[in-house]
Amino acid sequence: MRSFFCFMLLGAMFACDKSGPSYTIIPTGGNTPGGAVNPVVEIDPTRFDKPEFGDPATTMRQFPYGPGKAYSGDVRLVATKSRGLRHEQFIYDKSGKLVEKKRYAGDGKHVYTSHKYEYHTNAGIAKIEYWINIIGIMPEGYPTTDELYFASSTTFENGYVEGTYDKVSQRTERQGSYYSPEPVELGFDKKGRQVWEGRTQDKSHYFSYTVIERADNGNIVSIKNRYYTDYKSGNQTVYTYDDKKNPYYTTGDPADWSNLNINNVIAARFTNNQKNSQTSTFEYTYRHDGYPQYQIDPVSKKVLMEFIYNK
Repeated sequence: MRSFFCFMLLGAMFACDKSGPSYTIIPTGGNTPGGAVNPVVEIDPTRFDKPEFGDPATTMRQFPYGPGKAYSGDVRLVATKSRGLRHEQFIYDKSGKLVEKKRYAGDGKHVYTSHKYEYHTNAGIAKIEYWINIIGIMPEGYPTTDELYFASSTTFENGYVEGTYDKVSQRTERQGSYYSPEPVELGFDKKGRQVWEGRTQDKSHYFSYTVIERADNGNIVSIKNRYYTDYKSGNQTVYTYDDKKNPYYTTGDPADWSNLNINNVIAARFTNNQKNSQTSTFEYTYRHDGYPQYQIDPVSKKVLMEFIYNK
């Protein structure tokens, strides 16, 4: 799913400077300039569907932007396999917080990327580091080592608990080209859940935005992305869920919106800018406690993903 974390990771994966850029969540009002190459428009509230934000004086932001944890149960997802090969590994500290997520290359032998997490004393996220294999996936095959290099980071400062939105100052070196800082506005509803992400030059101009619609239980119902000058370009994905438990929710992973859904996606309908739609469906087999054991191809009935838990 799209988020500014995913955006930065993609930039990092193609980075040429192995020292790695850093990204910082800063309080509002920083007036960080935006990239001049991106088209922007004056805000017109009749032209796009900005949701209602919660009052910053009374709204307690939910994890990962506020105090507390996303999950406090005993069952934790510790690994996944894709088509029988190692795919992901989740590592927790003694208090149960996720401290590292490893993702393996397609052959399942070596780590391809790693997210490393640090937290504030109130359990809110403080920093995310992004690491990538020094070899990467080359034309001649997969990585032959687990050695990683630091690619980029996101740091969450005190501003993340103030106001209805924050800005992210991004600066990326990619294939020798300089990308100007791009402030990002994050909006939260009255329950403290993130429902808005706008890429902006200041509080009055956007060149893209994302609206996140959530059900009462927190599941993401739809994600709408809009780009460029008329806000008509973009796409939308609508999700349908089962009534069982989402294994990724047990990780408390702050780097992916989908990990905050309490149930499992069984259908995702994607519609592009030309109104062409495609629906993907998913099936699962479940354990006695309601967590999926396997994700199944609906047509072939072959196992696509295996979920491995601590208990």
